[in-house]
Amino acid sequence: MFDLVIIGAGPAGMSAAYEAKKRGLDYLVIEKGLIGNTVYNYPVGLTVFSTTNELELTPGGLKPAREKPTREELLSYYVRFVLDNELNVQTEEAVVEVRTVGRGVPSEDDNGTSFRVVTDKAERAFRDWSDGLRAKVERSR
Repeated sequence: MFDLVIIGAGPAGMSAAYEAKKRGLDYLVIEKGLIGNTVYNYPVGLTVFSTTNELELTPGGLKPAREKPTREELLSYYVRFVLDNELNVQTEEAVVEVRTVGRGVPSEDDNGTSFRVVTDKAERAFRDWSDGLRAKVERSR
């Protein structure tokens, strides 16, 4: 059972996973394609328009050969970020449905879970922390 499920392993999803891990949350990132999938679909060799400081997830990690990175440099950085930080990312798994169990109220038969994420490969449970998650995150700072 997860505290947090993050849908998508783009820059926002990777940043959320990084912060969740730092705070000790049990999280999972589910990505229908590959890490940085939107960038993966850019033309081969494309130089992106954004500068390094706009693309980095943490300062100093992206070191392109020129002022702006290529598609390949950015993808390499994103994959390296996930691996170096041992982020829990499940790729090539599409989310089909996110559903509430018992209208958000944990029930006896679902072991206290409140939501389920259904993908094309699995079904996973996660907690409805509501205000409890905020308190857990605040304590971890």
